[in-house]
Parts: sequence; C-alpha cells; structure tokens
Amino acid sequence: MTPAQLRHWLRRSPTPARIRADGQILEVPQTPYRWSELASSIEALGASRVECLSESGAVIRAAAMDGGGSPEAPDPIEVAAAREERAERDRVREAVEIARVVAEASERATRQHAETYSRVLERYEGLVSLVVQRLTSLERAYHSALVQAARAQSEAILVRAEAEAEAAQQQDQGLAPLLSAVAGSLLSGDSGQPKPNGKA
Repeated sequence: MTPAQLRHWLRRSPTPARIRADGQILEVPQTPYRWSELASSIEALGASRVECLSESGAVIRAAAMDGGGSPEAPDPIEVAAAREERAERDRVREAVEIARVVAEASERATRQHAETYSRVLERYEGLVSLVVQRLTSLERAYHSALVQAARAQSEAILVRAEAEAEAAQQQDQGLAPLLSAVAGSLLSGDSGQPKPNGKA
C-alpha cells in the first residue's frame, strides 16, 4: 500500500476514532494533516496490519500492509477531498508567503519613513537654530542702536545746556556795566534830572 493509498484509506467514512497497527493503538491527532501524520507513523512502525477502530473499540475496517494486495480503490469523493486538502495547503502556503511579502514591504516602508522624518527633523532643527541666531543678532543690534541713540540724546542735551549756560553768562556780562552805573547813581543820589536852581 502506497502512502497515498494508506492516507485515503484511513480517512474514509466512517471516520475512525483511533488506529491499531500490529496491536499498537495510535490516537488520531487533532491537526489539519492528521491522516498524513498517521500514515507516516504507520510506515515508521513498519506495521503489517492496520485496523481502524470506533470509539467503542470495534474494528471498522482492516488492511494488510505487506504488499500482498492493495486496499479498496478510493472512491471519487475521497479523491476530490484529497485534492481539496492539497489545494487548501497550497492556499495556506500562498497566504503565508503573501503575508511575509507584505510584512517585508511594510517594514521597508516604515524604515524609509523613519529615515525621511529623521532628515526632516534635522533640517528643521537647523532652521530653528538659524532663526534663533538671527533673532539674537537683531536683538543685539536693536539694543546697540538704543544705547547709541540714548548716548547721542544725552550728548545733545549736554551741549544745549552748555550753550544756554554760556549764553546766560554772556548776557550777565553785558548787563553788568549798566547795573553798576544804575547802582552808582542811586547811591550818589543823582537821579539825572536838573536841579531847582537851574544848575545841573
């Protein structure tokens, strides 16, 4: 019996609850590929006789594995089921491959986005640094201009005050002789008018 024939024979209806191979009981594994796994186990044991058992332990069917004869040919339904099983495995493998390709593409895209964001952030940091430097320079220039303007205004006020003081001093010097003459006249009693006897 070939492995494919054994697999089809094991999965025929009614479905066995367990398998007996040369007296050894094999439980049916609850996996998608249970019949392939059972066939592999039976071949590994080198069993000469295989029996399919029900839940109660009754023999459902039996077959010799010594090559003396081949089991009943699988019916078309079982062949179609086997093909569907292979197709399902192929679909699963294809889905896994697609998922792997999508994951790799997503990882590459994420890495590229991260690199792009990093470059943009570096340029933004450089721009912010440049703006801060320009603002600092402008602030220093503005402060220097304010200091120079205040200094010029102070110097202008000082020059004006000195000029006004000098002008006042010159004015005081021009009035001094006149004030002195007036004061002398008042002190001497001479009002500058003719006396009553007609004498000056």
